[in-house]
Amino acid sequence: MNHPIRDIYIWILSFIFCLVIISLGVGDLKRWTFIERVGMEVLFPIQSWFNRIVLYTENFWNRYIYLIHTEKENIRLRRQIQRLKMENYALRERVERLGRLEQMFRVRANLRWPTVYANVIGRDPTGWFKIVFLDRGSEASIEVDFPVINQDGVVGKVISVAPFFSKVLLLNDPNSAIDCLVQRSRAKGILKGMGSDIGSLEYVESGADIKIGDIIITSGMDGVFPKGIPIGKVISLKRRQGDIFQDVKVRLLVSFSRLEEVLVILKEGRSHKG
Repeated sequence: MNHPIRDIYIWILSFIFCLVIISLGVGDLKRWTFIERVGMEVLFPIQSWFNRIVLYTENFWNRYIYLIHTEKENIRLRRQIQRLKMENYALRERVERLGRLEQMFRVRANLRWPTVYANVIGRDPTGWFKIVFLDRGSEASIEVDFPVINQDGVVGKVISVAPFFSKVLLLNDPNSAIDCLVQRSRAKGILKGMGSDIGSLEYVESGADIKIGDIIITSGMDGVFPKGIPIGKVISLKRRQGDIFQDVKVRLLVSFSRLEEVLVILKEGRSHKG
């Protein structure tokens, strides 16, 4: 067979094949063509798998970005909450301090003696003595034996002075002793410290009129404390037959463990610098 004839046959077969393909693609749109069926069976699984990968990647990325944003927002909110807590603590501390100062200056206004306001800045490091240190000293006209009080009552007395500091022996120290009175009956006694918030009222005569709940005040007879400053409240008493004195215990009014601010009373005839 010659080559020209072979070429003619090839063209004829190619033409017929094209007609068949076109005929398969033209028909009822509601019916699947052969090519469509082959395409769906081959391409759909690949397309479905690819779509799932794209969707998963998109969801993962969105969640990642969301989590990063959420974490940053949580960090910001935690810092803001912490800042607000600190501001709240500071505000509460200021309110508490202002409350104490208001009471302190109310007491100061009712006293007929000049006073110096001071802050407690330290305590006896050995723990052997009930002593505190103040941030005011001789520069504020403070001297040894000046009485120290706060809004609750007697705190103690100054036992040592430096230009800008003072040392105070507290009322509850065992070395402390104050001449005092029962406010109601005017019975006399000496209040001695016992190292705690309880004091011992000594030298109260067995026949003296004293009851549980009585308020104990300074007598003004010891040359240190002015008369009438509250000391404590009687919480127990014992009268033993044959004893000269009663055994009286007093709960001190000042909370020495929470002591922060005090007033130092300047004795009569003195002046102060603030």
